[in-house]
Amino acid sequence: MSGDAYARAGVDQGAADSAVAALVRALGAIELDRPSAQVPLPGHYASVIRVAPGLGIALSTDGVGTKLLIAEQLGRLDTVGIDCVAMNVNDVICVGAEPLAMLDYVAIDRANVEACEQIGIGLARGATLAGIEI
Repeated sequence: MSGDAYARAGVDQGAADSAVAALVRALGAIELDRPSAQVPLPGHYASVIRVAPGLGIALSTDGVGTKLLIAEQLGRLDTVGIDCVAMNVNDVICVGAEPLAMLDYVAIDRANVEACEQIGIGLARGATLAGIEI
């Protein structure tokens, strides 16, 4: 989607960029009793943590955002899971890492067996296509 399309949809990209910058600045205040293992990288796609010399692990958490609203309107929640996998795998690839696995997290206001099943079907399909585990 182009910047103009985002703006027409009500997304203020400048405000979003400022919010991310504020979050990153605040996270810079983390104090540890050991040297940081974080590998500094440009962008905010995935974090890379050094686990051994020359070896790091890339961590990413991403969601599907407002695409969920469209999926609900269309009654196609299976698309949400596959999109979630794609967003997370893409973020890991963007830092030069090989996607291996992701964690599942579904935030819902009430238990809905059918919705969770459809999301799970999409997650499974996405994981199979990406060659990762969940």
